[in-house]
Amino acid sequence: ESVPRRHLGWLVGGAIVGATLGGWLAHLMPVRALLLGLAVLALGSGLRGLWPPAANPRPALGLGPSALAATGLAVGLGSGFTGTGGPVILIPLLILARQPLATTVAAAQIIQLPIALCASAAHAAAGSLDLPLACLIGAVLLGGSLAGQWLGRRLNTRRLQTAVSLMLLGTGLWFAWRAAA
Repeated sequence: ESVPRRHLGWLVGGAIVGATLGGWLAHLMPVRALLLGLAVLALGSGLRGLWPPAANPRPALGLGPSALAATGLAVGLGSGFTGTGGPVILIPLLILARQPLATTVAAAQIIQLPIALCASAAHAAAGSLDLPLACLIGAVLLGGSLAGQWLGRRLNTRRLQTAVSLMLLGTGLWFAWRAAA
């Protein structure tokens, strides 16, 4: 309910194109620079999220259709390229854009499945999809998504933002470690 439906098509459409392209590009390019970029994005967003919330957050996905499509494209591309789920990139971007937290989390959950399916199809076409591992990861993500929805309804917004920010900091550190390895 926290994501305006008229915006979803643009965001998801861009994510589908980006994830397919990213899954294909993952087999052609080194990922170290992108991992460092993801680390910086996640760390910066995690730190930003620990600051007190903005007095006037922007309207929920108040971006225009082209900005939403470009955001979806960038998120899908980065996710397909790195093998991460859409939330790893979308949440930091929307937090930096001062979007309401409920909208940010909901949008991240909505684009997760289309990104996973399109990126997986691109990896399968390249002959590098480990189907049992993909199914296991999908099951864990589904469980985490359901638990996150349940928890999100029970925590106040500030505590939820702190929890998301701490997870972003952990994710950023993990990406930085992976890039340095």
